[in-house]
Amino acid sequence: MEEFELNFKKKGKGVDHLVMPILTLASFMYFFLPDKGYFIPFLSYIGAIGTYYIWIFIDRKKLNNSDDRKVRVFLGKVKTHPLIILALIMSSIAMALYAYRNYTNQEIGYGIVFTVLFIFLISMVIQSVRRNRKINNVNNK
Repeated sequence: MEEFELNFKKKGKGVDHLVMPILTLASFMYFFLPDKGYFIPFLSYIGAIGTYYIWIFIDRKKLNNSDDRKVRVFLGKVKTHPLIILALIMSSIAMALYAYRNYTNQEIGYGIVFTVLFIFLISMVIQSVRRNRKINNVNNK
C-alpha cells in the first residue's frame, strides 16, 4: 500500500488533499452563515490560498538545498489550479459587493478597505490567468 505523502512531486496532490476541502467548506459557509459572519468564508479562502503558496515556497527552498536542483525547476512550470482561480474570483466579487454595501451605508472606511481587497484579489486572478497562458504557450512550442 502506498503511503500518503504531502508534497508537490505528484501533480496536484497538495491541492486535492489540503486546499480543495477548505475551499469547498468556505463556499458552503457563504450560503449558511448570517450576514454578520461574512468574513469567515473570506478568511478561509485567504488561508487556503496562502497555505498553497507557502507550501510552494517551502518546497522551492527544499529544492534549492538539494542535489537535483539542476534537474527540475519548480516554479518555472507551475500553473495555478483553475479552482484556486475560481475561489479568487468568488472572493473578489464578494469584496466588491461588501464595498458597495458599505459605501451605500456611508461607511467609507470599510468601503475603502473592501475596494482595496477587491483590487488585490482581481489582480491575482489576472496574473494567474496570464501565467497559465504563458506556460501553455511554452509547452505547446
